[in-house]
Amino acid sequence: MATGPAHPQPADPAGHLVSAQDAQQGEQGGLTVSVDRLRCAGTGLCVASAPDDLALSDGRARPLRARTDALDEVVEAAELCPMEAITVRRAATGEQLAP
Repeated sequence: MATGPAHPQPADPAGHLVSAQDAQQGEQGGLTVSVDRLRCAGTGLCVASAPDDLALSDGRARPLRARTDALDEVVEAAELCPMEAITVRRAATGEQLAP
């Protein structure tokens, strides 16, 4: 089993889509959150809505964990994003819930 930092950021050489899903295996939850860092404007509105699930890194949002059950918080974060850079999906089905 590989070890690493508590909140690793997935390798993203192009600076594009970032998801914590592959970075942290074994976490349980019904939702996945991904951020398109090319679209993200770094307003921080998402972090204010879902501080347990999203953080700003290098001026752009990124997910903090692979999965979450914080439906209201992450959907609100995605809906508040002026750039529609955040996508929330059901982990089991891939159904997009927001934006």
